[in-house]
Formats: sequence, C-alpha cells, structure tokens
Amino acid sequence: MPLTSQQHDAIVRETIENLGPLPAFKVLTAANDVLIKSPDLDNGRDITMARCAIYRGLMAHWAEEQKHLFGYGRPFAVVALGGMGREEITPCSDQDFAFLFDDFHEAIKNSSWILARTSSTASIGTMRFNLAATSSISHDPRKQNHAQG
Repeated sequence: MPLTSQQHDAIVRETIENLGPLPAFKVLTAANDVLIKSPDLDNGRDITMARCAIYRGLMAHWAEEQKHLFGYGRPFAVVALGGMGREEITPCSDQDFAFLFDDFHEAIKNSSWILARTSSTASIGTMRFNLAATSSISHDPRKQNHAQG
C-alpha cells in the first residue's frame, strides 16, 4: 500500500535530522531512483509523492534554519508552485517556490537571508533553491518579469 504525503514527510524529516540536509538528499533521491527503475508500473504516484516530500522537507529545513540564523521572527509562508504544488515532481523537474511575507519590504529591510524581486502590487518573489549548497537561494531571472522593488 502506498504511503501518504504525511508519511513521506515524516520519513524525510527524520532522515534530515539524522543525516543532515545534503546527505539526506542523496540517500532519499537514490532510494527514489531505485523505485523509478523498478519493473513495477503501478507506483508512479508514490514515486512523485516521495520526490516532492524530499524537496518540501529540504525547503522547510532550510527556511527554518535561515529564519533562526538571521533572527527573522515575523510570519511568512513558503508556497510550492507548479509540479511541486501538485505533487508531480520527477527527477528532471524544477522546483518553484514563492515566499510570502506579511510586509515584504519590512522583511527585506530586516533580513538578508532572502532576495526577491517584486512588483509594487505583489509580495511574491520566485526563487530557485540551490540544493548543491543547501543554504543558499538565488533568483531565476528567466521566471520573473517584475520590476525591481
């Protein structure tokens, strides 16, 4: 019986806690790759849910780590977009996240842990999570048509 999203998330959280982000990423994606290469053709949904849990867990860990590192105490949300939001991530998918702040300009003024471009009407910056470093985030200018805010 396939695992639920919550069960996948719990496995990812425990693996990150035990191994750290980058080793956890390597172990979890290797296990997911084994499922992909298996002859079982009835496990596609379980594979994509597990792959999404990996990225969701890493992003949650990173955001919490950065929040504490830079002393940012205000509420914010990390929103998964596209395939990530639909839980349809495959090995070649990109991961799109948006960071939502109650007061975006206040967040930028008081915190250097996130960089974003925003228009005057939106408090959303589209980001690319850099898994190689697991502690950096950068713009993907190809995904934004916003003026510098």
